[in-house]
Amino acid sequence: MRVFTRTTSLVLASCVLLLTGSTIVACPFCPAPEPALSERLALAEAVALARWIETPGSKGKSTVPSRVAFSVITVTRAGGGVAVDRTISLDRPKTGQPGDLFLLTGVKQRTFQWDTPVVMTPAAFRYVNEAPARDLPAARRLPYYLEHLEHPDSIVANDAFSEFAAAAYSDVKPVAPRFSAEKLKNWIARQETQQTRVGFYGMMLGLCGTKTDAEFLKTEIDKPAEAYRLGLDGMMAGYVLLTGDEGVALLEDRIRQRPNNDRFTEAYASMQTLRFLWQYAPERASRTRLQRAMRFAIERPELADLAIKDLTRWEDWELMPWLVGYYDSPGENAALKRRAIAQYLIALSQKRAPQNDAVLATQIETAKKHLDELKAKDPKVLSDAKKYFF
Repeated sequence: MRVFTRTTSLVLASCVLLLTGSTIVACPFCPAPEPALSERLALAEAVALARWIETPGSKGKSTVPSRVAFSVITVTRAGGGVAVDRTISLDRPKTGQPGDLFLLTGVKQRTFQWDTPVVMTPAAFRYVNEAPARDLPAARRLPYYLEHLEHPDSIVANDAFSEFAAAAYSDVKPVAPRFSAEKLKNWIARQETQQTRVGFYGMMLGLCGTKTDAEFLKTEIDKPAEAYRLGLDGMMAGYVLLTGDEGVALLEDRIRQRPNNDRFTEAYASMQTLRFLWQYAPERASRTRLQRAMRFAIERPELADLAIKDLTRWEDWELMPWLVGYYDSPGENAALKRRAIAQYLIALSQKRAPQNDAVLATQIETAKKHLDELKAKDPKVLSDAKKYFF
């Protein structure tokens, strides 16, 4: 019996994308980044460490009341007249209790405006103030945050990871030689590591590790799981970064559908990995090999139209004869598949072949003929394909 329907499969995939940031806009395989503390400090004219103190009416409450009093302990930027032992009252509700430490930052507008206080520790305050300036190149900033990944202080660890999550792959990749493969393997394997970070650590292991580390990643990938495993796509990416074309076979294996074992989430993670490799690491796996692997996803009814769209973007025009035949017997989710095939033909028909590329010129003319046939046979499909053309 099919475990995943088209709807439930893609709802799950959407949730995974929200959790992992796998749209590959910033750092691949990272969750959507939380605002980093360096962003706050970059604009601040006043920076201080302060302790929440008792105020009338606040005693016994577990949440910050409407007026919260802070006694300043340490000042690193003295804007707004902030000074040690000064008491500052802020109309900023914040979870906490008397005695908690907070980071206070502020900037002068018409009057001096304080930001929402952030729970802090002495170690985190020291980390924030020793961090490199935000306007420095990533090559000079990220090594500092690398040294604080998985720090015992969760505030420090979370913020350091946020810096990587917000960084572009082109900025992260040059820092890879500074990573320790042994530390990465430990972070991936241990239960205490937040699962949303595992994918990033897997990718970084692929960038800094060896063939031995590839075996470690394969072991992790092969671990059985009852539910979706966050980070699976990043570990797969790390594996292929280390093994090249040979490693793509693992992705094909996870994509291919088998009776009574749909493994949708593994298949979708494999597709995400193929997209990453196509965009960021074509030197590690050939384009032809990636196209061939993505074709297997067409066998899966819940993923077929997505795979066809990927192959359209990847200009896999050799697939056209097979797709034209598949159009008449697509099976489950026929409407979505037929629309994707029509969009494939539209994209190919709009190409312009160089004078010396007779093969592409023939493919373009063939696509135009198929579109003429489709216009007569299935005008609504063609109309929808044009309307929703990507």
